[in-house]
Amino acid sequence: MFKYRLVDDNNSLLISRFINNNNNNRKELIIPSSEQNKKVKYIGIASFCDETKLIKVAFSQYIEEIGRKAFKNSYLQEVILNHIIREIRDEAFQNNYFLKNINLQDTEIVNLGKFVFRSCIRLEEMIFPKTIKYVGYGLFYDCERLKKVDVGSLLALPEKIFFKCVSLEKVYLNNVNFIGKYAFCGCVKLKEIYIGKDVEFINNTAFRKKINSNENLNITIVCEEGSYAKRFAKENKIKFRVNEKKENKNG
Repeated sequence: MFKYRLVDDNNSLLISRFINNNNNNRKELIIPSSEQNKKVKYIGIASFCDETKLIKVAFSQYIEEIGRKAFKNSYLQEVILNHIIREIRDEAFQNNYFLKNINLQDTEIVNLGKFVFRSCIRLEEMIFPKTIKYVGYGLFYDCERLKKVDVGSLLALPEKIFFKCVSLEKVYLNNVNFIGKYAFCGCVKLKEIYIGKDVEFINNTAFRKKINSNENLNITIVCEEGSYAKRFAKENKIKFRVNEKKENKNG
């Protein structure tokens, strides 16, 4: 059962609440595309929050935005997004401990808010679409099984984006020019990262072993001759290796 609210000058619908009553007890759900001849375009704030019965949700063709805390503390295992979705707001899937599958690669997402996937401890891989422009603070905070991430066209890695991602082994920084505070703090399995010429700033805490420590991870930065990344590595006493051939992914 859905509760709706009219938006966009009464031309579209937002799901304000989903009620999975005891009689229904459904485990899989397809979000409806329309209701009473109006397109369903938005998932509202906390509309599915604390939903423990659903394990799979598929989004209809018109959904453009998932609201803040929409599925927080839920038991979802799989999320199927449509290709036109543009934004997922803060904490939308935070604490979905069973979430394994969510494909962003084939979407047109531009923005991901802060803590969207915080503590999604079963996520293992994520590939961003080329449309991605902004992601928030702590996006993958404490995603302890996350191993591989391709950030696509993302330009900035915000504070704590991979904080305590203890299984992270490979990150592709194709166009990144900014790496924020504690971005890779606690990523103890990350042994090598390629940082290209586009990077203009790296916070000196980006590769710390833990908060409030001056000790860096045992990591090698692969960089270009004369680059900011090489200078950063030397100044912060981090091992580095100058790339012998041009590459746009860390190896």
